[in-house]
Amino acid sequence: MSLVLVCFVLFCAVKIVDIQRNIADKEAQLQALDRQIEQQQDKNKELERQLEVGSEKDNLGRVAFEQYGYGYVDEHIYIDSSGS
Repeated sequence: MSLVLVCFVLFCAVKIVDIQRNIADKEAQLQALDRQIEQQQDKNKELERQLEVGSEKDNLGRVAFEQYGYGYVDEHIYIDSSGS
């Protein structure tokens, strides 16, 4: 009877160690997934910011026109000089 009890205790101890190792592995996986989520959220925020601001080409064109009076090669700019 005591041999059965010792075997049962050893079996339980091995199972507990195995479960603890599995928990540690899952926690490491969870941390890796959390890092991936944070990276993706940062990418999403950057993309949302770019959408709000518009494309870089549009921004450069707007700045070039507003600050320097430049335009595109095939663009015709008409300025109302009537003063109204």
